[in-house]
Amino acid sequence: MRDVLKAALPQFAALTNGHAILASKDEGVVAFADCAKKKLPKAAGAKFAALLFAEEALPKRISSPLDGGTMNVIPLGDLALCIRAPEGEAAFIERLKETITLALPAIAKVAGGEAVLFNKDGKRLVSVNSLGHENAEYMGQVSNKARRSMRTKTTVLGDSSYIVGAKAVRVPLSEEYGLGINNNDSVGHRQKLMDSIYHVGQASTTMKDVVRLFPHLEGIRKTAARLARTDGHLLLLGDDERALDLMAEAIHNAGPSKGQPFVTLNCNTLDQDLLGGILFGFDDGIYKGVIHGANAGAISAAEGGTLVLQNTHDLRRDTQIKLNKAMESGEFFAVGDFKKKKVGARIICLSASNLYEMTENDIFNAKLYYRLVAQSLALPADGEEEGPAAPPPKAARKQGSEPYGRMIHDFEEQLVRDALLKHNGSRKRTAESLGISTISLWRRMKKYGIDEF
Repeated sequence: MRDVLKAALPQFAALTNGHAILASKDEGVVAFADCAKKKLPKAAGAKFAALLFAEEALPKRISSPLDGGTMNVIPLGDLALCIRAPEGEAAFIERLKETITLALPAIAKVAGGEAVLFNKDGKRLVSVNSLGHENAEYMGQVSNKARRSMRTKTTVLGDSSYIVGAKAVRVPLSEEYGLGINNNDSVGHRQKLMDSIYHVGQASTTMKDVVRLFPHLEGIRKTAARLARTDGHLLLLGDDERALDLMAEAIHNAGPSKGQPFVTLNCNTLDQDLLGGILFGFDDGIYKGVIHGANAGAISAAEGGTLVLQNTHDLRRDTQIKLNKAMESGEFFAVGDFKKKKVGARIICLSASNLYEMTENDIFNAKLYYRLVAQSLALPADGEEEGPAAPPPKAARKQGSEPYGRMIHDFEEQLVRDALLKHNGSRKRTAESLGISTISLWRRMKKYGIDEF
């Protein structure tokens, strides 16, 4: 709102071929515009603001700090717009209407949406979008919130009537006219972008569908079905991105989360700064109202179901580290928030790149790689019997190598302990969740000296 008014202030000054002032109680004079390019002395501005906000209620008129002439005062929430008054109230109102109409394209552009001039009944007289074009389909429509703003003589802030997630403000400028502003266009554009890369829905593909479309995957069908019955996070590797997407969907449908939310997030489409917020969620104060439904984050949106991260290899390093910590602890923080959230979804990471080489070259986080490789499935290309291998880095294969050898040992032990604790010591359910047999589980427990369960 403030930026919009500052951008339109020269037009308000032109209203009477004089000057206009935007002020707030906390900051004093925020902006000043004068048709003759005159400057407002700082001391005079401070004195003007002190007089303007001396009483709890703003005055309807006040003397100009520049020439002593009369200025009309328009309350705008915590702001006040002061415009040099011409001779006669009727003349001022008509000039105000003309000025607002001329300023609507600039206001709409700055707001990223629609700018509207409405009458005392809340009826749209003029409506312009962010491209400066007139919204003919909206002309003549009545807004109840605009009407309420005019009747109560107060600024009304709330949701837009047309785009979910967009915001709108309605401001009474006089007894006859009011100004409405929303960010419909910018929110709608971002929402379309999000719909193409961030999707919350239900999965429909089955293992049978995958094999019908990709007959060469028949050889890994049983392995995929076994992994589907587990509840651990999973890595799918392969050269065919469509096959990876459909296999992830089929695994979700064949597992305990069938019928629960199925969320996909493409990691190589978004700006990486924004991606962290979309993945983990962000506090209401960040990107507020910009992306409807994304504030909670993809992980929370997939609660009880599955989150699929496409092109996981494109995650920025700091996001990789945060994702690994979330998988390890089962908790994470939203961007800008200090309250922990639970990871209540199974995360399936997809990659068509060689994560082994990326880890060797210190491009992909080693800890996240180990965690994912512990339960992974490689999809073979057509004509191949086996998929791309996902071995641990060379340093990790050396039994005594530090820190990798020790880290793999500790990681696997913690993985087993966490699974046993989660399933209250039930070896059968623990083995199923890890995708191994009860005998293999017993051997690992013996190897790591786990005997308290």
